[in-house]
Amino acid sequence: MKKNTFLSLFLSIFTVACFGQEKKSLDSSYVNYFKLTREIPYLHLNKTSFINGEEVWFQAYILDQKTKKLHNHTTNLYSAIYNEKGEHKQSQLLFVKNGIASGSIKIDSTFTDGTYYLKASTNWMQNFKEDESYIQKIQIVGGKKSEENIIESDSNYDLQLLPEGGHLVEATNAVVGIVIKDKKNKGVQIKSGVLLDDKNNVVKEVSTNQFGLGKVSFYYEPNINYKVKITTQGEETIIKNIEAAKKVGITLNVDNPNSTFIKLTMQTNKETLKNAVNNTYHIYIHNTSSILKSSFSLKENTFSYNSFLSVKKLQKGTNIITILNDKMQPILERVFFNNHQDLYSDISSKVISKSRDSLTITLTKNDTKNHFLSATFLPESTKSYALENTMYSKFLLKPYIKGDVENSAYYFKNTNRKKLADLDLLLLTQGWSKYNWYNIFNTTPKQNFDFEKGITVKGTVNMNDLNDDTTIVLFSSESELLLSAPVTNNKFSFDNIYLSDSSKVSFSIQEKNKLIKPQIYANYLPRINTNSIAVNKYSYKLNELNLNLKDYIKERILLDEVVVKGKSKLKHKPKTSGSYQTFKVSDGLIPKRVNILDFLRNRGFDINADFSQSGTISTNRGKSRGPTSILGGEDNNLVKTPGITADFVKVFVDNTQIVSQYENSIYMINHLNVEDFDEIHYTKSFGGEIYLFTNPVRKYANKKTFLTNELPTGFSKSKEYYQPKYYSTSSDIFKNFGGIYWKSKIELDKESYTFKVPHLNQKSIRFYIEGIASDGSIIFEEKVITIK
Repeated sequence: MKKNTFLSLFLSIFTVACFGQEKKSLDSSYVNYFKLTREIPYLHLNKTSFINGEEVWFQAYILDQKTKKLHNHTTNLYSAIYNEKGEHKQSQLLFVKNGIASGSIKIDSTFTDGTYYLKASTNWMQNFKEDESYIQKIQIVGGKKSEENIIESDSNYDLQLLPEGGHLVEATNAVVGIVIKDKKNKGVQIKSGVLLDDKNNVVKEVSTNQFGLGKVSFYYEPNINYKVKITTQGEETIIKNIEAAKKVGITLNVDNPNSTFIKLTMQTNKETLKNAVNNTYHIYIHNTSSILKSSFSLKENTFSYNSFLSVKKLQKGTNIITILNDKMQPILERVFFNNHQDLYSDISSKVISKSRDSLTITLTKNDTKNHFLSATFLPESTKSYALENTMYSKFLLKPYIKGDVENSAYYFKNTNRKKLADLDLLLLTQGWSKYNWYNIFNTTPKQNFDFEKGITVKGTVNMNDLNDDTTIVLFSSESELLLSAPVTNNKFSFDNIYLSDSSKVSFSIQEKNKLIKPQIYANYLPRINTNSIAVNKYSYKLNELNLNLKDYIKERILLDEVVVKGKSKLKHKPKTSGSYQTFKVSDGLIPKRVNILDFLRNRGFDINADFSQSGTISTNRGKSRGPTSILGGEDNNLVKTPGITADFVKVFVDNTQIVSQYENSIYMINHLNVEDFDEIHYTKSFGGEIYLFTNPVRKYANKKTFLTNELPTGFSKSKEYYQPKYYSTSSDIFKNFGGIYWKSKIELDKESYTFKVPHLNQKSIRFYIEGIASDGSIIFEEKVITIK
């Protein structure tokens, strides 16, 4: 072997703050390709294996890839379940607030044993070729057995050999990544392995870590073929050839010691230098939001070129190194990770008290950031928690790589040099990043899909002789919504509104302060996508589980309604706290046929009788009574009678306000009687408030004045966690597959957060906490609690 001449080039790396105007330049193409930010959703699940009768509970986090913080633009998140073939089963629309949503999916009798896939995505994500959807495999056990799609293979293992950077060149120092996985797509540690030349001489020994990852470095002799021979723990022998090296070209090797610098080594050979002296190559280090760049030229008799990069100048987290030739064509690429403590946040958890049935747990922080968290509590020996992605991998790695990450929490929790070296092995074996350079140069993303914010209802009124001031009223008691919109050229639109799933939506035309049943066509957006998805090619049979599931979860029994004579218990509650006079109409203590406005007059409220746009409901407080105050003048200044104070009363229908100081819509209730309501709450304190809760039988929107539609798609209602009624919490079934508790919507904005967790008589509990801080740093905690 001839000795190489080394030229150490301490290449100055600088940030590209502005980009040239050169047509089709790499810089401008790159910036344009990532100009539109990407959304990255992640779901933290309570577990991943379920038995019929349980529920999938989750909290969603939506990341802005550009800012690396929670994304606050989109309110609509789609979660969907697919079967083992990727066929759509059911969907939900979740309401996202400040980048966070929560939801649940009931595992009912329609779920059979086997594999399902839970996917989360947004409308905005359709603008990009790279799919950042969240997909997690879940298992259902204990229902009716279904057939699984089994992929048969001649071998129990899949061995892959991956040259660093993308290819090998003769007469250079080669680095080849090794990946070996079993039929379950899980990495395995081999028993032994060797690198052989074409004469079966042992060149070097090879090994893999617990995830089946390894690498072998050797000098690639010209005109020699190499192969890797491994022996598994089960004594199976696998031999695979390493791809043939190129006669000419350059290679890339990244040495990431996780210290103060990263070393890049570019190598070539004599054959290349015959025709490539003075050829320039460009180094780009990028991560979709910034670019660092430099270049080097090939020199005569110089075969190796080194560059030392300060980690302080690199972006924190995942970075991509791309080598381009003098024609700005990418020829080599490698992904690496720049670890930094700012990527993570820590919280402390402590059991502060124990009782006969529960634990009191306190979460504390040692910084001023807000932390948004969710936590799941499971039996210590659980087999039901196998997340394919944690928040670490989904936010820090997956936006940049194409492959999967096994046990991603390993690399980022209690990080040390060995774990970071294993992480570098993982990224070495991932090959090129997920961003295709052809797309970067030629297909700049276009904004064909918007950030969705709520539901839009657009429609046409099929009625003639409408007045210029005609408005249409939309009412939904289930969604606590009452809105009006103008009708222009027989068209109307309600944009970005909140409507809950299974709501009924009613419409009425308002003309001259009267409500008229309309003839309309209404269109609801968005629509649910029911297309199939591509699923992992790996499929395998579940281990045989001798589960006696007949007596695992008690059925939830609905008791017959008990009729109690006398005054009924109130079931509605005003959205604002206070002391209210309350009436339940069914008690028969107030006349039902009386108009609701006459009833309010009799209760001491003053009402403008003509219901004009200046009409109000008000209270009079003072020493003497006088005429009702109205809004007077163009500036709507309040006109007051001497000695009398007039306050405008806020009126709510099903907790939705319809009358205020600035919007007086009395006509929306002037046609209704007391019997149209279930409960009436009112107070004259603090300006006065009236709460009218509609009769579930008669409804606010009666058939004479309203046209009612079933809502095709609405937001899923967030529920409070409830514990399945397990027959036994001491059985092996429960300890392997049961769930103890799920806690979502944890906001650690103060120094501490305290909550109670039932322990279900367990001797020990394993819990996982995941979340994100306001600066984008990630929280992950796994802990076992021992209970005496």
